[in-house]
Amino acid sequence: MRVRYAAEVLEVHGDNIEVIGTYKGARNTTEHKCNSCKNIWEAAPTNILKGKGEKHYVKVIT
Repeated sequence: MRVRYAAEVLEVHGDNIEVIGTYKGARNTTEHKCNSCKNIWEAAPTNILKGKGEKHYVKVIT
């Protein structure tokens, strides 16, 4: 499922956002990385696939 989710993120966000955490379900947070500013944050996959990105941090990691 992680490969499929990563492919969907690529389709929505291009190479701007990378999935770096383990996919644990659509509503469970996972780590993502902004390839522009290198920030890492946790967000629910449903929010990422709705087109939301860095401005919608759930919990900032770095």
